[in-house]
Amino acid sequence: MNFRTIHMRLQQDDALRTFYEKQMLDHVIKEKFELATNTENSFRIYYLQRHAVKNERGGNIKWRKIFDASSCERKGPSLNDVLEMGLYLLPEVLACLLRFRGHPVSVIGDMKQDFLQLSQDRRDRDLTSFFSYTISKDDKGIRYTTHEVGNYRFTGLPFGLTCSPFLQSVTVRELATMCTEEYTNTAHCYIKVSLWITSAPG
Repeated sequence: MNFRTIHMRLQQDDALRTFYEKQMLDHVIKEKFELATNTENSFRIYYLQRHAVKNERGGNIKWRKIFDASSCERKGPSLNDVLEMGLYLLPEVLACLLRFRGHPVSVIGDMKQDFLQLSQDRRDRDLTSFFSYTISKDDKGIRYTTHEVGNYRFTGLPFGLTCSPFLQSVTVRELATMCTEEYTNTAHCYIKVSLWITSAPG
C-alpha cells in the first residue's frame, strides 16, 4: 500500500490515525526509526510497502502496522527475493514440548519488539525506507506529528524480512554463548536446546 492510499485511509478513520501517529512517535523517540537524509545518490534503497491490520475482540479494537518486504514492481524483485534466509536454528517443536513437560518449572517470557532491538548496519538502513508524516519538536522540546511527508528508515531489524528469524535466533545463541561461564546450565540447556521463539509484528 503506497503512502497516498495510507493518507486517504487516515483522513477517513480517526482511530487509525491516532494509532498511526502514536506508534510512529513512539518509534522515533526510541530511535527505532530515523529520518533519512542524503538518499538521492544512494544505489541501495528500497521502500517498504505497508498496511494496517484491524483486530476486534470483545469490543476492543487493536491495530497492527505491517511492513511488507515481499512487495515489488512488476518487473523487479522484492527485498525478500534478494535476501538470504539463513539457517533454521530453532529446535524441533515436538522435542521442545517434551522437554518443556519434563521439568517442574518452565519459563515463559515476552520480548517486546525483539526484532527492533537488533541494530542494522548504517550501510543497510536505506533498504528499509518508507514515507511517513514527519515528527518535529516545538519550542519546549515536545515532539508532534506534522502534515509534511518525509523519508524515514528503520534503525533496527524490521519484522517480515526473510532473514529476520535467522538473525533473531543467532543473536540469542550468541548472547547465550557469552554467558556460558556464569550461567552454564541455563545458557546451554535452556537457551541453546529448549528455547522456542515465536514472533508477531508489533
